[in-house]
Amino acid sequence: MTTVQDALKQFNVLRPNDDDRVIELFNGTMERILTKDHKRNPNWLQDYAEAHSDGRLSHIADWLRAAVVNNDAWLEQVDDKGIPKKLMKCGDIARLMVEADKAMRKANQRIEVAQLDADHEQLYAQLDDGYSVVKLLTPEALDRESKQMQHCIGHGGYDQRLFTARALFLSLRDRSNNAHATAHIDGNRIVELQGKQNKPPLPKYLKLSLSCLSIDMDDLWRYYCSIGEIVDAYGKWHPIDALPKGFKYNSTLNLTKYNNILNLPNFHDGVFNLPEDSRIVGSLQRYARVGGQLTIGEGTRIEGDLDIHGRLALPENMEITGRIHLYDSNLKRIPDGVKFGSSLNAFSSDLESLPENKKYYDELFIEGSKVTDLPEDLDVGCLRVGSGTKNYPKRLRARDELRICFNKGCPSLAKWDISNSLSLVSAKIEALPENLSLSHFTMKHSTVERFPELIEVMGKATFTGSEITRLPRMKIQGTLILDNTAISTIPDGTLPDFRGQIHCVYSEIAYFPAELDDNVVLHIQIYGQEPHKTTVGQFRKKMAKAKTSSVRVQNNDQMSFGL
Repeated sequence: MTTVQDALKQFNVLRPNDDDRVIELFNGTMERILTKDHKRNPNWLQDYAEAHSDGRLSHIADWLRAAVVNNDAWLEQVDDKGIPKKLMKCGDIARLMVEADKAMRKANQRIEVAQLDADHEQLYAQLDDGYSVVKLLTPEALDRESKQMQHCIGHGGYDQRLFTARALFLSLRDRSNNAHATAHIDGNRIVELQGKQNKPPLPKYLKLSLSCLSIDMDDLWRYYCSIGEIVDAYGKWHPIDALPKGFKYNSTLNLTKYNNILNLPNFHDGVFNLPEDSRIVGSLQRYARVGGQLTIGEGTRIEGDLDIHGRLALPENMEITGRIHLYDSNLKRIPDGVKFGSSLNAFSSDLESLPENKKYYDELFIEGSKVTDLPEDLDVGCLRVGSGTKNYPKRLRARDELRICFNKGCPSLAKWDISNSLSLVSAKIEALPENLSLSHFTMKHSTVERFPELIEVMGKATFTGSEITRLPRMKIQGTLILDNTAISTIPDGTLPDFRGQIHCVYSEIAYFPAELDDNVVLHIQIYGQEPHKTTVGQFRKKMAKAKTSSVRVQNNDQMSFGL
């Protein structure tokens, strides 16, 4: 669950060089308001996110910066805790906005509008129809802009940013030198782009402003969304709900950022269409909170990932150079004519089958999906399957990781090639392959009917909650974990050349194999006693003296190992 502190970090509008007093005033006030709001308002986080996205939080922060820079008198009028009374009277963001707007109007009234020379403003770009963009160079230029635009870029709140290398302040002017939009740029990112009175610029002025900026395309989405249009790779604007055939976009196309997509006039029947032969030079992303369905046209090429949460319809033919990620998606099949990279993540989706013509994957994650059959001769880097998979192939190669979860009907894996990591979670396996050599082996709440003669593990071997009663013969160079197992005796010859540590939690171990060195470290916590560190040799002596058959232990949080 998101906390108030999480929200403050996630939707931060403060700058690294902000005065400590500004940080204290802003965070303290927002924490007080959010602490009260999240107890009575179930939508508190969404409301705060909207205040961040529409610029209200930035406007409030600007007001506080200007107040601190100008040493406003109200900052000294504090309560017994040293908090300004003006802020304590503000019980919500709306009231803070009233105070910020009032302060901005008063400050703008004090500013004298004067014609500034080249020392204060500099031509940045000449545009069509007599429009231009000028660079604001001085505090006086910011004050003049603030006066004309009736927003808060002046009054001292932004003055320090003028002298940083990454910051750029621009103003869109008409042929009469009247301002229509103001931009604050940090590197290749738009921090703010405002029209008059801190409102979004009119579409005409927004397009003119964006046309001359070298900005990360993904960062422009919030401005495209505000006017319902998007500019293609050739600089032409299109309604985002009526894109033309052959539409080309030179960056990641993130439809998630368009929260109002369902309200667009051409968004018929909840379906958003990416037209035929579209080309996205980047990834295509869309998450469930947008609503509706994304339908992709024939012949589309995505030069990146297809990352879709929610309803999706794919054409019979398209190309995706990267991975496919389907989360909580209704897509049941991937047509054979859809070419994609080497990774498919269908976690918690309605996908029912894998493409018949694809045998090689770097990643194949189908946990929580409805895929029932794995085809023969799959060659997979990481494979993760869940309870939905019923039919397993006789032969399969897992180059890096094999994870089988919540599946009690998995047949023999004896002819599988498992190279690196094997993880079984709440699974029932008939047999494991011979000559099994792994970096890690995990077997949690699972059972295997037939083990190979020897399992070699370079790292950790975990049997937490395993249903087995006898440990297989293993050559382990790392840690052996036997938490919550029914293993009481480890016969001689089971752990040859073992030099790691052993961890047992709520387990019953009475005997360690003779080949286990006396110096192997154990961390023991006998039930009802404090944890302590010991060795196999000391444990053997204590067991012999006590003539006990089992010792119950509890967990030690420090990667310690106890019996």
